Amino acid sequence: MSIQYWDTSALIKRYRIEKGSPKVNDLFAEIESGESKGIISYLGVLESLSAITRRKGEIKGDYRKVIKAMLTEIMDKFTIVPIDNYIMELAMKLVIKYNLRSLDSIHLAAALIISQYVEKEMVFISSDTELLKAAKKEGFEIINPEE
Repeated sequence: MSIQYWDTSALIKRYRIEKGSPKVNDLFAEIESGESKGIISYLGVLESLSAITRRKGEIKGDYRKVIKAMLTEIMDKFTIVPIDNYIMELAMKLVIKYNLRSLDSIHLAAALIISQYVEKEMVFISSDTELLKAAKKEGFEIINPEE
């Protein structure tokens, strides 16, 4: 079983049709089948909710049903990592080390902390090229669903 850490930039492609959505659906199918385990931080859940809410005018159908389905799917299929002081302290170091945006540094820090506790290699999934560069430098296998 592989371990997948999901950044919001990739996960949102599950709920909005855009470049990379087919690859995201393939990766998500691995989670649904039990072949992979999905991990996301509470920051990722919040960012996903925000991204859908900010674009609710573009959603076909009932916005509330889309939000409910998205949150249910994330809660049922992913392990959600709380953001604590250890993650925030590491995120501050990563901002300086890689010149990352603040929220990206929190995602990378969460993945790094969690990777210490899993027995298998973790794959870092994102569509953010700067974040992927930093994740690769930190030793993660990376997947950009847009490629």
